[in-house]
Amino acid sequence: MKKWLVFILRFDAFALSFALPAVFLTDAFIASTHEQLGMGPYPGGAVTEYMARSLAAMYFMRGVLVWLVAGRPLEHVLVVRYLGVTNVVLGIALVAIDWVSGMPWWWTGAEGPGIAIVGGIILFLLRGARREQAASATASERGS
Repeated sequence: MKKWLVFILRFDAFALSFALPAVFLTDAFIASTHEQLGMGPYPGGAVTEYMARSLAAMYFMRGVLVWLVAGRPLEHVLVVRYLGVTNVVLGIALVAIDWVSGMPWWWTGAEGPGIAIVGGIILFLLRGARREQAASATASERGS
């Protein structure tokens, strides 16, 4: 289970790392992509651009944190549990946010549920890895 936990954490970190280039995209590229995705005219402005870039930067920074704890997840149980729980909560919240915001159905159906599912998998694998660790420690104690 620990190997699978490391794998899913690294997968999550890798996926989050794709947010970094968005910090540096030109306003024209963001506007063009916004319109090509069928989201209507790009509203632009300081707040919109700030939110797009700062959100991308925060996603990337979360990805770095996930990568760091993935190397030794059982030494960072509280952080890994936090990451799993916040993925589940964020995923559910994003479904509601996307729906109310009028995001396309394919966006709403992929973003929130995908994040929530990854969070659930992290929590499931963490539980299994901790059980394996406890069983291994018990076996070691019996062998001593």
